[in-house]
Amino acid sequence: MGMVELRPQESVFYPTPYVEDEVVPLVITNQRIIQMSKAGTRHEMDAGKVTFVGRHSSRPLIFLGLFFLLSGLPLVGYGIYLWLSVQGMPTFAEKPPSEDNPAFEDPGTTRMISLAFAAAGAILVVIGLLCGKRKRFTVVCRGERKVMKMHVKDSIQQMQVMMTVQAMMNAHKAMPPPVAAPVVEEKKAPQKTMAMPAPPSGKK
Repeated sequence: MGMVELRPQESVFYPTPYVEDEVVPLVITNQRIIQMSKAGTRHEMDAGKVTFVGRHSSRPLIFLGLFFLLSGLPLVGYGIYLWLSVQGMPTFAEKPPSEDNPAFEDPGTTRMISLAFAAAGAILVVIGLLCGKRKRFTVVCRGERKVMKMHVKDSIQQMQVMMTVQAMMNAHKAMPPPVAAPVVEEKKAPQKTMAMPAPPSGKK
C-alpha cells in the first residue's frame, strides 16, 4: 500500500485525524474515495461519479460454522449416551469383577471415554458458534457502472464511513460549477485585394 498524494484544494474527511506519512487502507476526501488493498491494488472513485451509497453485512464463515456445529453435536450426544449406559455402575477399583476377564468394560474407563467424546464435541460446537457469529461489515458505493466495496471492522465504523461518503457527495453538489474561461476570438486582419489594372483605352 502506498501513501495518498493529495490534489490541490483537496482535504481529507476520513480518517480523522489524518497523518500524511501514515499508510491507511481507506481515505475519503472532498474530491474522491481512495481504497488500497494489502496486495497494493488501488481503487479510486471521484465524488462526482458516486450515485449511491449503502451498507451491507454478511456472515462469511456461516457454512464453516455449520460444518463444525453438525460435526460436534453427534460427538456430544455419543458422549452422553456412553455416560448414561454405565450410570450407577461401580468401577473395577470400587468393586472388582468376579471373573478374571469380564465380558464388559470397566465403567470407569467408559466414563473417561464418554467425557473425551463430549469434550471434543463441545469444542467443535463452540468453534462453529464463533464462526457463525463472525460478521463482515461493508459500505457499498456505486457510480457509472462501477461498484466499490469498502470493508470495515464493525458497525460503528460502517456508519461513520457511510455518513462521510454522504457528506462528500453533498459537499460536491454544493460546489459551484466550474466557470469556463472566456474564449477570445482573434481578429483577423482584412485581406488586401490587389486592384486589377484598367485595360488601355485605344485612340482613334
